Amino acid sequence: MAPNITDSEPGSSPSVALIFELLIMSIINLAALIANATVLAILVKTPALHTLTHLFVGNLCTLDLLCSITVIPFSIASYAMGEWSLGQVYCEINGFSNTFFAISSILTLSVISVERYYSIAHPMAYAVKMTMNRSILLIVYIWLQSAVLSVPPLVGLNSYNFNANRGHCTFVWEKSITHVIYVVMLALLCFIIPGLIVVVTYINVFQIAREAARQVCPTPSVENYGSTTRRDVPTVSQARGGAGRADGGSKSTDKGDVTPTSPGKSCFSIKRFARRKSKHSESPSQSGDLKAAKTILLIVGAFFLLWTPYFVLHVFGVIHGAFHRQDAWERVTTWFAYSSCVVNPILYGMLNRHIREELSRIWEVCKNFILRKKPQDEDDFPGGNEDFFQFLERTTTTTTTGSSRTTGAKIAELEAHRIPGQIDEISEG
Repeated sequence: MAPNITDSEPGSSPSVALIFELLIMSIINLAALIANATVLAILVKTPALHTLTHLFVGNLCTLDLLCSITVIPFSIASYAMGEWSLGQVYCEINGFSNTFFAISSILTLSVISVERYYSIAHPMAYAVKMTMNRSILLIVYIWLQSAVLSVPPLVGLNSYNFNANRGHCTFVWEKSITHVIYVVMLALLCFIIPGLIVVVTYINVFQIAREAARQVCPTPSVENYGSTTRRDVPTVSQARGGAGRADGGSKSTDKGDVTPTSPGKSCFSIKRFARRKSKHSESPSQSGDLKAAKTILLIVGAFFLLWTPYFVLHVFGVIHGAFHRQDAWERVTTWFAYSSCVVNPILYGMLNRHIREELSRIWEVCKNFILRKKPQDEDDFPGGNEDFFQFLERTTTTTTTGSSRTTGAKIAELEAHRIPGQIDEISEG
């Protein structure tokens, strides 16, 4: 454990542990700046990414970028000096900003999870109801709610004071009823409820993934081996009460059989999505389940890993008071939370196939300029494997029997306004 910097003698040289901590903090801040600025630049630059899904991702990256510009550098400097030298007014502004960015980031993550589930489980309703204006209003609501929940310490329900262990101004731990109420309310509204939303929505997404994997590419058997037709299996949406056929280019016959217009296309897509390095005995549906589980675990696990220590420590501290090794725990939980500014643009931005392809193009242009090579054609850039959420949206979109023209228009509207999916497959190698 590094020594508490507040106990260091004035003019003494910094310890090796302190230098190492400041180096890690600086790397986190620099990575957050580069990652968020890069994703935002690509989202703004690429017209194909001007969609509702990427609007929420852009909001998340904007919040994290602002945090890495206006908050984290001051935390690093104040932690190094062991004091706050900018006055009480800016201390309150700093405390408000810290709370605001933490709350708004978490609320945005929960909204993204709901948006993903809604677009996958109810694609037609999503296309009709989820308009650009409603999405913008939802983002405005996130900002307003975060601001409202960050105000109470400014009006006496708690207070923002400098914490040398954290390196910034934050709400304080006192065993008064108002302090306990505020911290517990913050944990409930800004972590527990959003965390439950994230868990419930992604569990449902995983269930949809399992159903879609089994329906699109059934496990081969003696009865269907080598056959180009299969019995009509309802899609996920149909299984929940919908009618019609899967939007996979299949034609129904009077006998209820389905003849794929592109034999093997759906199975090929899921095999690309589930690209596995497992034993030959493993079925495509089992591999798809594993891939879906790993993707969901990564998203949900990152959320709880980075934010659970932060809120647990605050609730414990305001109720229990001071405890052993408090300074070390405060530093660790604070920088775990700040690390979300790096993890978010990677999970929700750079692992997206479309954004990654654009990054690849930019890299090729820069490399060709430096090496003065001839630019490659568009066809030279690989399309990559299908995104996990793209696969789910493609396999759960349905058309309604007897009204194909109307439903087709809705599908066209859906495709025109949104590129589905955010997280690309997670490599097993």
